[in-house]
Amino acid sequence: MVGKFKKIGLFLMVLSMVVTSVVLNPKAEAAETTYEWTIKESITSPRSSPAVVEYNGEIYIFGGAGTGQESFYGTASNLTYKYDPVSDTWTRLADMNTARAAFSATVYQDKIYVIGGYARNTATSKTPRTQSVEIFDPSTNSWSTGVALPAERSWSASAVINDNLYVFGGSDDNNSYQKNVYMLDLEANKWINKTNLPAALFNMDVVQINGKVYLFSGEAVYEYKVDTDSYNKLATINASNSYNNVVAVNGEVYVLSNNKVSKYNFETNTLESVTNMNSTRTQYVSAVVNNNIYVIGGVSNQSPSKAVEMLSIYTPEPTPTPEVTPTPEPTPTPTPVVTPTPTPTPDTNGRAILIITMTNGLEKEYDLSMTEVNAFIDWYDGKDRGIGKERYTFNKTWNMGPFKSRTDYVIFDKILFFEVNEY
Repeated sequence: MVGKFKKIGLFLMVLSMVVTSVVLNPKAEAAETTYEWTIKESITSPRSSPAVVEYNGEIYIFGGAGTGQESFYGTASNLTYKYDPVSDTWTRLADMNTARAAFSATVYQDKIYVIGGYARNTATSKTPRTQSVEIFDPSTNSWSTGVALPAERSWSASAVINDNLYVFGGSDDNNSYQKNVYMLDLEANKWINKTNLPAALFNMDVVQINGKVYLFSGEAVYEYKVDTDSYNKLATINASNSYNNVVAVNGEVYVLSNNKVSKYNFETNTLESVTNMNSTRTQYVSAVVNNNIYVIGGVSNQSPSKAVEMLSIYTPEPTPTPEVTPTPEPTPTPTPVVTPTPTPTPDTNGRAILIITMTNGLEKEYDLSMTEVNAFIDWYDGKDRGIGKERYTFNKTWNMGPFKSRTDYVIFDKILFFEVNEY
């Protein structure tokens, strides 16, 4: 679990005996979530069905088709780009060795694996798939060759699960959807056949959330049980089309299909529509950085697109509902109660510098009262036990500049450690 350098203890002294009191209702309803779209800098060249990963707070885009009304009919590309969300800029990186589209990519130990895809790089009537696996090293901007897939595939889904690389389903050279699942033992560098999918599926997305693995296709949702190598069908869904993107944000799963964004409800196993994109397109890719969803490229008006949109999701803290408790009946003969000596409370009059180090190396520094420091530590300890919200809110009252208010959101699982320096 995440380490802490220093923890300030908080002791509660409970005062009893009130005639009429107001308490906060713990079941207060959360405020309504809002969704906001922002147009971002377009990718340098149009593309449909590229592969995408988020790595160290930046987005990497590989290949895709730069021509054709769909990637199946277009010419595959070997181009690689990196997007910096902070500066809203694109940088071209080293080209792949194999041009490809409609493939998948995933990250393992600071390397990015790109897997399979359409390999047509000339205007031919046939659209061959490839078994090729390439490995990109962001630190050196270079490519190396990985162990080829056991069979050619396009539109497969891939993910690293328990230090093994899984590839689910996809389509072969005969345009036939496949049930095969392959696992690459990343230590032995060897592919292993796993239990087939319950149905022949292509263009799936894999989401890992709360320690579980879920497969989303355009028609169904499955939970993959790694320990038993088995599948449990959760739902039949009716997405807008088969070319869907699925991402996880703040413990919620969002399904993007055409211009429609829906949230998956794990209690009812249904999709709930939440917002629409500014433009209708398909065969795009999506990535999440700092809880913002970036939608990149795709096909719009039967041509590859360069468009990039960012979806920001705001969920305000719930407002507790006051609830008046009734006046208790007086006790005829109260029994004397010995009041225990209260445990002294910590000094809340001082101040401290709270330094939070994030998993990406970024340090966040806050000048807070000890009351505010103790409130943060209470939230952290509660979340460490699985209680409370994913994020903590700091209302910044310093360096306001031209702004009316400044709010920082810190995500629990992005915290590496923190320290408290009293003064």
